[in-house]
Amino acid sequence: MAQINSPDMLNYLNALLKHGNFTKAAKDLYISQPYLTQTIQKIEQELDVEIINRRITPLQLTEAGELYYQYLNSLEVKQDQFRRQMTRFNTVNQKIIRIGVLPSLGTYLLPLFLPDFIAKHPEITIEIHEALPKVSQERVIAGEIDFYLGQNPETAPPI
Repeated sequence: MAQINSPDMLNYLNALLKHGNFTKAAKDLYISQPYLTQTIQKIEQELDVEIINRRITPLQLTEAGELYYQYLNSLEVKQDQFRRQMTRFNTVNQKIIRIGVLPSLGTYLLPLFLPDFIAKHPEITIEIHEALPKVSQERVIAGEIDFYLGQNPETAPPI
């Protein structure tokens, strides 16, 4: 289950705000509705506040939820800044390939080719980014990953 400072939580809240209910948000995220509900409840228990106002339709963030949402956004920005700053310490000849992968496929597919590739190309660093199809698609479009192994959101089966 997602942790308080998990990037997944930002995605979950974005989907809830976009769709206004747990069922549609879970479908958009390719996860089950009970899992999404339990994850949000777990975070609310850890924070000891409600972050989702369930008394109105469509669902909205509470005031505490808005603060939590801003916190998650700031973490994402800081993480991106940190990664960009760290690239200046890379060696000049080092190349990086950023692979996005659907978590359920990564453990099966990557061992089939990655060890041989790394052995043949030690000058190349491989970054693996596991994420849901929609997130990976957005990362490819934004140039944050070089390619994606998995299903696209339109062809993934409904949960």
